[in-house]
Amino acid sequence: AVPGINAEYGEYEIVGKPLSKINEKTPIYKMTIYAPDEVVAKSRFWYFLRQLKKVRKVNGEILRLTLRATNPRQRSRTSVSGSDTTPDPVLTTCTVNTVT
Repeated sequence: AVPGINAEYGEYEIVGKPLSKINEKTPIYKMTIYAPDEVVAKSRFWYFLRQLKKVRKVNGEILRLTLRATNPRQRSRTSVSGSDTTPDPVLTTCTVNTVT
């Protein structure tokens, strides 16, 4: 059996920001990530933030992590008719706000 093939994915909204120095405006990043649990969602958040904005986990903090919905779709390679029933890939989005 392949691990994670029948995992139920949740839609997590994660809000985080780089650590700020005194009197410094820092951007706030919000991502929607699909993951099987909170640990994986946080890990993916830091992975994508490091790729996009060069912010590492050690230099940032998570402000909010919210489970918005669970996705009950399970991956199945073939159905009874023999066609591929793999669900459409889900997108991870990132938005930026600046603290005023």
